Amino acid sequence: MEASEEAEPPPAALTAAMMAERASAMFSLDATGPAASGMPKVAEKATMELVSLAFGAVGKLCDQHGKALSKAFGNFDRVVGLGWLVTDALGCPRVHKVTAYTVGLKLRKLPSELKAEQLAARKVASRAISKLAADDPKRQELKQAAADEEARLLRVEMLWPSQNASCKKMRRRKANATSMCSSVWSPSTKIKRRGNGHNSGPR
Repeated sequence: MEASEEAEPPPAALTAAMMAERASAMFSLDATGPAASGMPKVAEKATMELVSLAFGAVGKLCDQHGKALSKAFGNFDRVVGLGWLVTDALGCPRVHKVTAYTVGLKLRKLPSELKAEQLAARKVASRAISKLAADDPKRQELKQAAADEEARLLRVEMLWPSQNASCKKMRRRKANATSMCSSVWSPSTKIKRRGNGHNSGPR
């Protein structure tokens, strides 16, 4: 009896250390451009958590080696670095610099928006809790509801039309990887949050 093909293991939980390791593998001071990290993709679609962790990793990298990387790559900043890191994490490594910049430009404000929305959820809970007696069991319920909302916000997905299809084509035709992914991250593409019905790109 032939062994059945094993299912692909689920992605590991995202952490700041994981994104920092990926960024370190991609952006070398000895290179003239980003390298593919060689690491497994972490998700099918970008989430608020992924974008926030990637933004933090690129920010630290720029603080430490920004000028040197910019000199080595011809130009490097938080925006283009964010685009390269997120697309690599989604299984589309080494997209064109213009494409990476376009992605980063559309995503760069999302981390601050996430922090603001999480803070708002905590404030709503705090105001409600302050009106309750110290021994009221609803206090714990409200704290848990706020924590659940913060976790939900992390899972919100950023959607691009035909993202998965284009990345599959790119993997089948590695020689044309740049052109295949460029159509996914075109300047005219609008980023939408799944489930809340409004655009969330930079204003």
